[in-house]
Amino acid sequence: MRSRLRLFALVGLVATVIDLGLFLALSDPLGVLGADALALAVAAIVAYVLNRQITFRGERDARWVRSPLSFAATAVLAGLVDLAVLSVLTATFGTESDVLFWIKIPAIAAAAAIRWTFYRWMLFNVVRRELAERLDRKPSPGAVRVSIVIPAFREPNIADTVSTVHETLSKHVATNDFEIVVVDDGSGDDTPDRAEAAGARVIRMPENRGKGAAVRAGFLEATGRSVIFTDAALAYPART
Repeated sequence: MRSRLRLFALVGLVATVIDLGLFLALSDPLGVLGADALALAVAAIVAYVLNRQITFRGERDARWVRSPLSFAATAVLAGLVDLAVLSVLTATFGTESDVLFWIKIPAIAAAAAIRWTFYRWMLFNVVRRELAERLDRKPSPGAVRVSIVIPAFREPNIADTVSTVHETLSKHVATNDFEIVVVDDGSGDDTPDRAEAAGARVIRMPENRGKGAAVRAGFLEATGRSVIFTDAALAYPART
């Protein structure tokens, strides 16, 4: 994000230099307002091309850059503000070459404020519109609604854990629509038998391989459309 902001600022600086340079170079042959209009048009085209090809290339949340009409409308509005400010200042301070630079700066600043405001407004509108769209998606594959994976290694209270999780889930999900999967991580004791007796589906690992491996094994065997895991000690209480 920061790199894009830097590129956006750099493109703005390039466009500003082009705008100011052309204005100063052409103000004598074309007149102040004619030179300003041409400089603004060239700077806007350059900014559009650079932002589209460099700054926001492939950026999902900046699709307005790929909307020439929106960009052009903003550029025209900002240009009109620039011309209006310039007209007022030239009427006040004159059009001598030694003051043109200084009266162009406030015009550039006013136009930049307009562009910044409308760019943000258009961007947020695009994001809001896309977030509001409802996408038709097929249900996730799975035999039950949710699977709870519990890795266990020599857990004397595993039966209580399974019962607590089962009681909590059954308040919100039909008992035939969830499963509790206990992964015995090579305990070598009766942990898997107690878990099974409490109603859990047990996966037995032949040797202790650690919590990460146990969780992975449980996720691979789970049949729920949603799969979550919790510790056997219920470090995160089973409540909603």
